[in-house]
Amino acid sequence: MKSSSANVKLILVLAVLSTAAVVGVAVLFLSWVSTPLGVTVDQIDPTEVAEIRVQLLNRPDRKDDIGPIAMLPADFPALLAQLKNAEPEDDKPGMPWLGEYQIRYNDGRRLTIRLRWERRAPIDSRPAFAGVVGTGLGGMATWVPPTDESVVWLVVEGRIYRAGKLVELLRVAEECAARAKG
Repeated sequence: MKSSSANVKLILVLAVLSTAAVVGVAVLFLSWVSTPLGVTVDQIDPTEVAEIRVQLLNRPDRKDDIGPIAMLPADFPALLAQLKNAEPEDDKPGMPWLGEYQIRYNDGRRLTIRLRWERRAPIDSRPAFAGVVGTGLGGMATWVPPTDESVVWLVVEGRIYRAGKLVELLRVAEECAARAKG
């Protein structure tokens, strides 16, 4: 009888140690994955990037969605150029979500850049909001397409930046996606 109680104690100790090991590995892994890289878009070197997957949904120009698609390495500089020189800003709630760039570095690190956009009316034009512009048939608000003044906003590791023109980012992404599809 003594040997069976020793076996039970040994099994319990092994179970506790196994559980602690699994939890410890999970904590280490999650802390490694969630550690911010501390980079800005300007610091991303296209030669250090293994893959960029682009997904653009809810396109304000009403064209087909892009991706998710892995872009060609030759297009990495053009894709990243659209996000360069972004200015840090305070959060602007209510901006529609556009999509994201998922970047995987050669060393396995990953970075997700979330994209939002803001409609801006041309200076000499009517207001950009559909409800203010007027109504279409049956009293419904008319849709107003994005203008050349509309801008892209980036969310990188919790920080928000105002980048370049939306129409240019969409144009470059379309061209790169077409080449990636072959």
